[in-house]
Amino acid sequence: MESLEIYAKIDSLRKHKGWTTNYLSKQAGVSHNTLYMWRTRQTMPTFEVVEALCDALQISLVQLFGDESAAGMTTEQKRVLEYWSTLNREQKDLIINMMVSLRGSVRQNPPRV
Repeated sequence: MESLEIYAKIDSLRKHKGWTTNYLSKQAGVSHNTLYMWRTRQTMPTFEVVEALCDALQISLVQLFGDESAAGMTTEQKRVLEYWSTLNREQKDLIINMMVSLRGSVRQNPPRV
């Protein structure tokens, strides 16, 4: 899915909710200028911007990208993304820190075979 396709889908969801672009930007904590620059192809959205917009629209990344991005994902990975979209920023930071910590402990203590 290309950048403008993503923008079009987000814009369609915004309109469906009856929101203005300004209202969406405030709900997502993203500047109105960021959305304008994206729409006019002056910048590409960062993952954080897309994630914030999904959070504001109360959709998951899987829902935004549809079957196209989910095609290679396992059921477990899709489930994680669904839960992820319901978390606030603090909760997401805690989960990431926990995953980093767990990953480090796996490297230090490899499983016994």
